[in-house]
Amino acid sequence: MPPHLKTISLTSVADNSGYGVPAYRERLFQILVDKFLNDNSLRLVERNGDSRLKVSIKTIRDEMQAASPGEIETERKITVACEAEFYDAVKKKTLWKRSFSDFETYGLANAQEERNEAVFRALERVGEDILLAVVSAW
Repeated sequence: MPPHLKTISLTSVADNSGYGVPAYRERLFQILVDKFLNDNSLRLVERNGDSRLKVSIKTIRDEMQAASPGEIETERKITVACEAEFYDAVKKKTLWKRSFSDFETYGLANAQEERNEAVFRALERVGEDILLAVVSAW
């Protein structure tokens, strides 16, 4: 890790997916906060960190799982794609800008609740991938 990077500040997560569920961006932000607090590679600060992480949810795609003709759909797949930018505020340069995505399947018995839980599980894995990208960017 470059010695001049000791702190990180997170901007609020933007949701550009058009899905319109504020809980998704709020959950991803909380996931990132928790992961950086637990990791201890960089100290999380509210503002003016040596580094900055900006994350946005780009798309949420909900699609049918494979079903044979005449079958009733019982499961769907939801894919969450995010974009993250890791910025070195000391040297004033972007260290990397990358896309991250993950998916989860969910049943249709209680579709809305199961879809939300599937998105949250996918966001958890995206958050882990983002943390790993930040701490291994060196």
